[in-house]
Amino acid sequence: MVKQNNHLGDIAENSGYGIGAVSSLTGISPDTLRVWEKRYAIVQPKRTPSGNRVYSQEDLNHLLIIKRLLDAGDSIGHLVKLDIASLKDRAATLTRSSRQAEPLRPCRAVVMGLNMATRLAETREELDNIEVMGTCASLDEIAELHLEGQPDVVIVELPTLTELHFDKLIHWREQLKAAYVVVIYRFSNNKILRQITSSRCIPLRAPIEMATLQRYCEAIVRQLQADITSTELDLPALGEPLPPRLYDDETLAHMANISSTIKCECPHHLAEIIMALNAFETYSTECENQSSQDASLHAYLHHATAEARHKIEKALEHVIQVEQIKT
Repeated sequence: MVKQNNHLGDIAENSGYGIGAVSSLTGISPDTLRVWEKRYAIVQPKRTPSGNRVYSQEDLNHLLIIKRLLDAGDSIGHLVKLDIASLKDRAATLTRSSRQAEPLRPCRAVVMGLNMATRLAETREELDNIEVMGTCASLDEIAELHLEGQPDVVIVELPTLTELHFDKLIHWREQLKAAYVVVIYRFSNNKILRQITSSRCIPLRAPIEMATLQRYCEAIVRQLQADITSTELDLPALGEPLPPRLYDDETLAHMANISSTIKCECPHHLAEIIMALNAFETYSTECENQSSQDASLHAYLHHATAEARHKIEKALEHVIQVEQIKT
C-alpha cells in the first residue's frame, strides 16, 4: 500500500498566496482586498498561526475574474451578488465579444541571433502570427536595421545573460518603442533575472519550443490590442487547483534508497525527480516578486511544476504496482 501524505492541509496552506502576491497578481490593492473581505465576503482566506492571510488558487481565480469585470465597467456592488459560475459566464461572454470585435493580428518582431532567425524562417508557415521585421547577429547591429514601422517585441538570443546586457536591452526596447523584449538565454543568475523581469523583458531559458515563443508573442499582441496599461501578460492558463502531493518525504526517501534490493532502478530515479520537483515547487512560492508580471510568472511556474510533479508521482505509483514493491 502506498503511504499517502497525512499533511495535505499543511501543504495546501503552504502552497497558497499571501496578500502581497495576490495584490500583485490581480492589481487589487491590499487595502481593497481587506475591505472586500470584510464588507462583501467575496473570498475568505485562511489564516496562518501568526494571523497572515493565505489565499487559495480558487480565491485567486475568483478575484482575477472580479478585477477583469470591474475593468470592463461592472460595479463591485453588482458583481458581489453573482456566484462564481455566473461570474465565469460573464467573463467568457466578454472574452468572446472582444475576440469577435478584433481578430488577433501578427506580432511584429525584431530578431537578434542568427540561430533564432533561422528557426523562425524555417517555421514561417506554422508561426504565421509572428511577422519578422528585421534580423541581426548582435545587439550592437540593431542600430543598422532599417525598419518600416514599430515592432511589438524584440526577440534576443544570448548564450549568457549578464549585467553587461541589461542596459543594452532596455536601450533598444525604448529606442525601437517595442512593448517587450523576449530574452532567450542559457545561463544567468537570479539577480539579473529579477532586474530583467521588472523592466518589461521576458526571460525564457533555452532551449525553447517555437510554440512557446508563439504563445508569448500572442499574449503581447493581445495585451496591446486590448490597450492594457499594466505589464501583466496573460501567461498560459493556470487551470485547475494544484494537485496535492501523493507521497510524503519519508516515503520518497525510502523509495530513493531501495534500488539496491531490486533489479529495477526506476523507483530510485523517479523518487529523486519528485523530490527535486517538490523543492522547486516550494522555491517558486518563495521567490521575491518585484512586479505584477514577476508574480504572475512565479505563480505559473509553481502551477506547472505541481502538474509535472503529479505526473511523475503517477508514474512512480505505476512502477510500484508493476514491480510489486512494498512501501
